[in-house]
Amino acid sequence: MKSRILGALAIGLGMVTQFANAQITYEVDRVVGAGTVTGFIETDGTLGVISTGNIINWELTLTAPDLAGGSSETIDAFSNFGQLFIEGAVVTATESDMFFDIDGASGTGLFILQGGSPNFNYYCIETADSFCTGGGIGEHIGFDEILGGNTQSAIPSGNFIFASVAATPITYTINREIGNGAVSGTITTDGTLGTLSTSNILAWEIALSAPNLINGPFIQMSSADQIQTFIDGTPMTATDTELFFDISGSSGEGSFAMQGSTGDFYCIETAFGGCTGAGIGEHIGQGVSDFVAQTAQPSGNVAIATTNPQPITYLISREVGAGTINGFITTNGTLGTLSSSDITNWELTLTAPNLFSGSPDTIDFATQVQTSISSNATTATSTQLRFDMTGASGEGFFLVQGGSFNYWCIETEFGGCTGSGIGEHIGFDTAGVGPAQTGFPTGNFVFAETQQNIVYEVSRRIGDGTITGFVETDGTLGVLATENIVNWQLELSASNLFGGPVDIFDFSTQFQPSIAGSMLTATTTGMFFDITGGSGEGYFLLQGGSSGNYWCTETQFGGCTGEGAGEYMGFNTDGSVFAQSSQPSGNVRLATNCLGDLTGDGTLDFFDVSAFLSAYTSMQSTADFNIDGVFNFFDVSAFLSAFNAGCP
Repeated sequence: MKSRILGALAIGLGMVTQFANAQITYEVDRVVGAGTVTGFIETDGTLGVISTGNIINWELTLTAPDLAGGSSETIDAFSNFGQLFIEGAVVTATESDMFFDIDGASGTGLFILQGGSPNFNYYCIETADSFCTGGGIGEHIGFDEILGGNTQSAIPSGNFIFASVAATPITYTINREIGNGAVSGTITTDGTLGTLSTSNILAWEIALSAPNLINGPFIQMSSADQIQTFIDGTPMTATDTELFFDISGSSGEGSFAMQGSTGDFYCIETAFGGCTGAGIGEHIGQGVSDFVAQTAQPSGNVAIATTNPQPITYLISREVGAGTINGFITTNGTLGTLSSSDITNWELTLTAPNLFSGSPDTIDFATQVQTSISSNATTATSTQLRFDMTGASGEGFFLVQGGSFNYWCIETEFGGCTGSGIGEHIGFDTAGVGPAQTGFPTGNFVFAETQQNIVYEVSRRIGDGTITGFVETDGTLGVLATENIVNWQLELSASNLFGGPVDIFDFSTQFQPSIAGSMLTATTTGMFFDITGGSGEGYFLLQGGSSGNYWCTETQFGGCTGEGAGEYMGFNTDGSVFAQSSQPSGNVRLATNCLGDLTGDGTLDFFDVSAFLSAYTSMQSTADFNIDGVFNFFDVSAFLSAFNAGCP
């Protein structure tokens, strides 16, 4: 875009001819009256004013009624008795376009390309006083056999573009968080800059993650198996580095949607865009019923995709047979299908019996023997690296191998990185020896993530009862959803619990974990519940399987007990009876991995001391550090010890 603007400016200022470094091929695609001209014109690379000698090759297909010899003919630079002729200084070139000054401001002149015997059909542009057809000012398709004349004419104006260098397709990376979901992947256009239409989208490959999608919380889809891709209206524009969507509607109402064969979709629309009927916003949902699973409300002219994604580092920690792999893999930020060139760095520590030169062995990108990805089985989202073990994405493998020749490899049945068949392998190949350890993951599984799980300790007094244990998340920070809870174990102690005064239940024996609304949030050091309802109504519930005993925190209309705002310990086998309850206030810290960080900001400072003193004075459960229900010196002492211990 910049070169096009600068080139036009140079022409307008009458700048002298310059010479480019290489030949330039311009494509012609013109409608002239009821006719067309398509093909190419190749120059020697001259920029500025073009003369006859600067055109080194050309080929054009002319279509028009009443052409000599029929309605279509292809003419070229090698036609017998044909001609190429430029008169005057009316034709100029930039790195991206060829211009003709039809108003004559650069002087009178003409540009003609004519085929040879026997038809002598031509394409010609001329100013008012020129003579290539005798048809006067305009752009013409015609023939001059027996004085012929033009068969089709148009009258463009100004210094207009009649040929341009073909646009190069551009691949943009999309990485958007939408409510509790996300869309990530790539969108490829034909290189058009400015306003885009549906036809400008050549291909796309995206992954959706959101609760309530048709086929689960993670869906991969592409233009190859799409139901539809469409752009409605003119709100979507492109630069050479970014795709924009004007959600304000100032560019007119409209929408942009991509929908895969599962029926799930990604859509962004103005108020009356129409792709979901859900109104203004950015949506992930189900196309079968137009159900919207997640929505966000960006504003203005939003940059939804870029050609300059930031590098992403994924952490890896895996068990493979009796071995392990720990470390990191860094990509160039590409989302969707990965190739070997997308891996920019890695460092892994392998442990396994029978590794070459002993175990453990740390191998890295700097001393690698190879990093290799075969086929389309390895894909990336903004938070995960995945490998499709099913082979549905094509047979292939993902392999990293260090200077010691020890390797880690995942391969489908015919992947070929070890020759040992489908599986995940740790091994070495100095003597053609098979893998030292093998595992058998299934499906389209996650093998590396951008975030590590966080384990938060729970130590709460509720009425006359206590809850201790842990809750583990997938590392998500901010608002938590049910799927972010990946493990937990709790010990409930209270009178009137179902089955006795103590019950221990966990993730494996659960009836359900459930989060409704957006009140439960996480920081690096704590899990918090906004019991005031300022973040919306809802609840956080963990419930055991056999006993039905539960721990629940809810806002007034949260719904997990029906008893209103509060924190509860109870059972639901007999009408959701609660055994113990308390009514904390504000944004309650339910769990932590740093006892002294009462504010949850990851820093131990004066504000944590102030928060403790405030909770202690008002006898809030946060200050009951030894959960005995009494607020005294022992709580102060326990807080000071935790504060001095620091955070992990």
